[in-house]
Amino acid sequence: MLDIFQRTIIIGLICLIVPLTAAGQQEGIDPFAEWLVQLVYDNYPGLQAMDSEAKVVKEEIKLAHKEWLRAPGFNLGFNRSSNLTDPDQGTPNENFLFPRVSIGASVSLYPIFSTKPKIRAAEATYEAHMFSIDLEKSAIRKEVLTRYRDYQLAVDLLQVRSKMEEDADAHYRLLDRLFRSNEAEFKDYNDAYKTYQGSIEARLEAQANIDKTRIALEELLGISLAEAKRQWDSRG
Repeated sequence: MLDIFQRTIIIGLICLIVPLTAAGQQEGIDPFAEWLVQLVYDNYPGLQAMDSEAKVVKEEIKLAHKEWLRAPGFNLGFNRSSNLTDPDQGTPNENFLFPRVSIGASVSLYPIFSTKPKIRAAEATYEAHMFSIDLEKSAIRKEVLTRYRDYQLAVDLLQVRSKMEEDADAHYRLLDRLFRSNEAEFKDYNDAYKTYQGSIEARLEAQANIDKTRIALEELLGISLAEAKRQWDSRG
């Protein structure tokens, strides 16, 4: 009788888990899970730092495009030692302005020829930063979805373990009644009792696993899962 009961529990466990797994495969990613990924994107410090670095490099690209503006140069000089009068003739110097003021222009070729290489280097650096950000986002998304799925599986497992505990409790009560009326052997009664106690332990372990997976998920979210669900539900 005990073997039949155990097989019934196993079959019931399989029948409950298989539909849950199939439903998950058919429905794809939960929209709430994708929203959790975006929440981590917005709050993850490492990703924010990488975004800031990318913005700095983007500004460097703009500066590189303006590098050629450094090529032309102008200078204006004043000569304080020149006189307003011709020292030999003692008469005003008609060209006195030019000895006192000098104007010059120059063109540096380096900024002109270095503009394009600097632009290419800045753009390459920016692309490298964006590639790193994409890789980081991909890793974050995988980790968030994995931890969220682990949490969901823990919740589903608790439901299964709770049902097993109920069945084991009902079976134990039946054997207890039969044993007291001398209609069941002590071995069957004792096995039923052990099965019931084992189901309690399994249910407690499942409950602890829910807490463990929830905490692991909240470590990435930066807020409690309950708060995340509240924000999700309060969306327009």
